[in-house]
Amino acid sequence: MKYKINKNLILEDYMQDMMDGMDHSAAVAKHGVNIDQHLQDEHIINKTLSTQFDEPGKFLKHKYPLFDDPDHVSMRMIRNIGNSHGIDYEKAVDNSHKYLSSVGHIENDGKAHGGNGVKGSTIEGLYQTSDDQAQTAKTRFSRNFKLDAAAPYLEKHSDIQVKDMTDKQQTAMTIAGLSGHGNSTNRLQHFSRMLDGDQKAAEDMYYKDHHTKPDPATYARAERIFDNMKLKR
Repeated sequence: MKYKINKNLILEDYMQDMMDGMDHSAAVAKHGVNIDQHLQDEHIINKTLSTQFDEPGKFLKHKYPLFDDPDHVSMRMIRNIGNSHGIDYEKAVDNSHKYLSSVGHIENDGKAHGGNGVKGSTIEGLYQTSDDQAQTAKTRFSRNFKLDAAAPYLEKHSDIQVKDMTDKQQTAMTIAGLSGHGNSTNRLQHFSRMLDGDQKAAEDMYYKDHHTKPDPATYARAERIFDNMKLKR
């Protein structure tokens, strides 16, 4: 059976409720959604309704493991940005996961923790984030996103350090930081264009907004990994 879901429904919440055993009518009623309006991600919903899951979140975890934090904050930020730029949601999620996975491999071989080996450096984690970068990301999250989701690690005055964050929390923090980078005429340009499949914008975001002074070895590594990153257009 197919259901038409209002485009304003937070898809992740609906899916989570269904995977937790709530029936369709109760899930729709919970979120105050009128059905038979505005099809959105119907194929994902149909797959969710027809598949058995061993644990909540397994469907999302299987496809986009870096985004499967308990409240799907990463996906909600991506939906927010994608909507404001008219970018297809599924494409935006897919491209951002490819990009962030690539950056994680460039920076720290895909490992969630570990510094850069420089004495006194605060750089840490999957994306090699400094304390200053982390605080900036939290500030940008508070300023740019009004989401119905609990993310204490992204609160402006949170004292949670990167070394105490999971890879999924670090990913959400990195999205908050990169998507809000730049001045008033440039903000969101690189990130939104990456969501839309712009390979050059994705690479520019790494060199201009994330790792601005890579050494020759890091540059060569980045070029090799980016060459294998195929974004959807």
